[in-house]
Amino acid sequence: MITIRALEAARGPFRLHVPELAIGRGLTLLTGRNGSGKSTLLNILSTAWLPDRGGIDYDGLSLAESRPILRSRIGFLPSGLELHEDMTAEKFLRYMGELKGIYDQEPARTLLEEMDLTSLRRRRIRELSQGQRQKLALAQALLGQPAYLFLDEPLTFLDSGERRQVVSWLGRYALRRHVVVSSHELNEWEPAESILWLNEGGVLFHGPAEEWGRDLPLSVWTGTVNESEWADLSQELVMGWRQVPGGREVRVMAPEPPASGFVPADPTREDAYFIRRYVLRESRTKGE
Repeated sequence: MITIRALEAARGPFRLHVPELAIGRGLTLLTGRNGSGKSTLLNILSTAWLPDRGGIDYDGLSLAESRPILRSRIGFLPSGLELHEDMTAEKFLRYMGELKGIYDQEPARTLLEEMDLTSLRRRRIRELSQGQRQKLALAQALLGQPAYLFLDEPLTFLDSGERRQVVSWLGRYALRRHVVVSSHELNEWEPAESILWLNEGGVLFHGPAEEWGRDLPLSVWTGTVNESEWADLSQELVMGWRQVPGGREVRVMAPEPPASGFVPADPTREDAYFIRRYVLRESRTKGE
């Protein structure tokens, strides 16, 4: 269990205030708007940054007292990680492994294979595509099979097949470990067991993924509308639509059907996020 107590941190305009939080084993999906504190939290959990106040324990080991030991058990993929472009892919992983005290070459080769980069192992990083660089950056975080893995938008630049492959792999990896992943694409992370929602540096939701879409203040409705009906819909309640013969198939959030022919739909994780954000914004607007 990762236990956070009275945590406060400020990095420029980004502030984080977490009175109490316990993150268990498994895959935790971290979500929130840009500037909500996601990257700040991941940087602190990875020990790249230290909090201004408060403490963190990792299965009983204190960040304040056991940082060197904890760093040997942590893997981290920060946002916008810069790689050594003159190194080959294999040399980069071996170099990163040595920084973690791993001198065996086999872990680097295994990760290159798992990331489908074996054929590129002797290519210099500057010659790799953005997607290949992202997979290499993810591989360095996995060196040593860390017990605590923190990933900031790990699917950036990956195509749809690669994204599914990485999500599935991380879901299996998290079975006996702590894995925290930040993402705006909630529906992609089906293996996630819990969801952590940050807003303006504070925790608004943390719990099992199956509870994220329950007891929502608005329902989800789907239906087909013509262009005239489309113009009458409140656009801020529309969560998605696609063109179909005769009009548009629309997905909306509302307390009741917005028009005839609409039927209820089970909310996806992203639907739940849109609803929670909308209700929060409305409540704050009315409170001003």
